[in-house]
Amino acid sequence: MHQKQNLSAPLPGKLEYGQNGNVESKLVYLPAKTYKAISIEEAITNISEIRRGDGIEILPSKKLFITPEKIFNNGSSVKDTIFFELPGSYLGRSQIFTLDVIASSGASRPVYFTGKGHKGTLGLDQYLHPEGFAYRFIPSNNYEKDTMNQKLNYDILMVRSQWSILEQKRVLVDDHIRKMIDIMHIRQNYSNLAISLSKSGHITSSFKVLNRLMKIAPIDVVPYDQNCIQIAHAYYLCGAFKNGDEIILGYAKQLIEEKYFFENLNPLVKGWVGTERSNNLYNFNKLVGILKGHNRNEIFTKLETEYKLL
Repeated sequence: MHQKQNLSAPLPGKLEYGQNGNVESKLVYLPAKTYKAISIEEAITNISEIRRGDGIEILPSKKLFITPEKIFNNGSSVKDTIFFELPGSYLGRSQIFTLDVIASSGASRPVYFTGKGHKGTLGLDQYLHPEGFAYRFIPSNNYEKDTMNQKLNYDILMVRSQWSILEQKRVLVDDHIRKMIDIMHIRQNYSNLAISLSKSGHITSSFKVLNRLMKIAPIDVVPYDQNCIQIAHAYYLCGAFKNGDEIILGYAKQLIEEKYFFENLNPLVKGWVGTERSNNLYNFNKLVGILKGHNRNEIFTKLETEYKLL
C-alpha cells in the first residue's frame, strides 16, 4: 500500500506546500457574516496571498461557488453553478488542502470523502454521493431526489467487498474495531442501499442487502447502536416485519436498561452523564417514531409505557 501510494500521480493543486513552516501553517479566518459569494478560484488566490504574507488573513466571504462545466464533465445532471458555505470561523491546513484539490482536480480525478456531516466536507454535503464506503463529490444536488447509483453501490457492497471472520462469535470486537466499523459506516451504507432499493421497488435485492449486513456484523458480535433503528426501518420497507421487530425490541431493551441505570444513579453523579441521558432519550424517540411510521402500534405502546415508568 505504501509503495502504491508513492507511485501514484501527485494530487493537483495551485498552492505551494511546505513542511512545518510558519507561513504554511497559517490559519485562514472566515468572516462572521456571509457576504456575496466568491468563486473557489478567487478563494484559492486569496489563500495564496495570505500564505505569502501579502493579504489580510481572512477570506472576503465564506460563501463560495463553483462553475462545474469548467472542471467537470458528468452529463446534463451537473448544475451550471453550485453554491456552498464554509463552516466554522476558520480554515485549517487540511481544509485548505481539500479546497485546493477540489479547485484543481477537474474531471480527470474524482474527489472522495470518507463521510458527511463534519467540518472537513467544507459544507458540500448535499453534493456528496455514496459510492460504497465513501462519498464522491459530484455537483448534482443529492437532496432533490434519491440519486444513489444503486447498481454501482450494490456491486461494491455485495460483490466486490470481501469480509473475513467478523461474524464469528469467537471474534472480540473491542473499542478499536468498533471505531473502525463506525468510521466505515458499515451499517449505514448497507441500510441506505437497502432503503433506496425498496423505494425503487427492488424488494428482493433490498432484503438480500440487509441479510448480508446482518451476516457481516451480527448483533451478538457487533452490539446494538443507533444505526440499528435505520436497519429496522429498512426491513419494514421491504415487508420483513419480523426481522424489523426483532431488531427494534432488542435495541429498545438496551435503551430501557440504560435509562434504568441512569435514573438509579446517585443524584450527585447524574449530572456527569447528562449527554448520555440526552442521547438515550433521543434514540428512544427516534425508535418509537419508526414504529409509529410503520403502524407497529402494539409494540410502540408497550415500549413507550415501559420507558415512561422508569
